[in-house]
Amino acid sequence: AADALDVMDAAGAPVCGVLGISMGGLIAQSLVLSHPERLSALILGCTSHGGREAVPNPPEFVSACAAWASEPSPNESPMVDAFLRYTLPMPDAPHGDTSPQSTDPAFFSKLKASFVETRRTSVGLQGQVGAMMRFNSTARLHEISCLTIVITGDRDGAVPMQNSQSLARRIPGAELAIVEGAGHFWWARRTVDVAQLLTEALLLSDEQWKARSEA
Repeated sequence: AADALDVMDAAGAPVCGVLGISMGGLIAQSLVLSHPERLSALILGCTSHGGREAVPNPPEFVSACAAWASEPSPNESPMVDAFLRYTLPMPDAPHGDTSPQSTDPAFFSKLKASFVETRRTSVGLQGQVGAMMRFNSTARLHEISCLTIVITGDRDGAVPMQNSQSLARRIPGAELAIVEGAGHFWWARRTVDVAQLLTEALLLSDEQWKARSEA
């Protein structure tokens, strides 16, 4: 969260809307709870509040992440395929299906090529897995007061959809958006619809923030 705040400061942005996806959703929650005055909108994608009241990640997915994090060169590891297949079940696939047939080959190949462009290290991935296991914002979610949208795919095989539903119930005034037929990477399935949803939310948050500032 401190790094995100530094980026905002470096960009000269005293206030902004924040989108946090998966692990980024944990960071976004930490940011809004530590610096609520800096956020005009909070968008949480396929993430969780953690703690005992959260629905755990599937054990097989956690094991795959741990194995991937132990690889000396994560982006060159075959575990990249295992991770991505947990995140992209096809609309007609069983929930959590991680077989090669659960994703379109051409789409999968294109996504993987883009995915590995981001530099990853074993130390970084191990830290991410550890943070996901320890995070718990449950008791403080009622403090969030900015415009909040929680988004999830209804076939998320990595972070169960129930976690997004729980977040939306616990954050005052939060809106829940469920992307039908989408997995963990929900934006990859209905890109135009998702882009429109995010654009409308951010424009609304700007209007609300301006109205509060002028009051």
